[in-house]
Amino acid sequence: MKAPTAFLLHPDSALHDPGWGHVEHQGRLPALVHAIALDTLALQDVVLQREVDAASDDELLRVHTAAHIERIRTACEEAVRTGRPVLLEPDTPVSARSLDAARGAAGAALAAVDLVLDGEAATAFAATRPPGHHASADRAMGFC
Repeated sequence: MKAPTAFLLHPDSALHDPGWGHVEHQGRLPALVHAIALDTLALQDVVLQREVDAASDDELLRVHTAAHIERIRTACEEAVRTGRPVLLEPDTPVSARSLDAARGAAGAALAAVDLVLDGEAATAFAATRPPGHHASADRAMGFC
């Protein structure tokens, strides 16, 4: 049997809450999961699902600077105090639990790579929020 496609999701990804008015609102992930659930029986033998761990500080520091991680942590703390998202950049809000969500997203991406490199999966899809595909070592760089 051919190696399956891995579908990975960390539950903390749902905690990122930029507000319903933002294009990356919290309804995106449940919509994706719901769409996939409609085909669950057809996907049973071709999709590998695994629980994933959130990325640790050491894992995040392989890519991001300590100052960047601290900036996000501080913004999340401010979001807790104010009760509303905080803008890192004009299109990049973070909420009280965005750092937890980002750790979950990074952990899912790391697990996806490991599964493919170990040959357990031919391909992998990590359903993550917040999206981090434009981020650099020290900048969040928003949502496209």
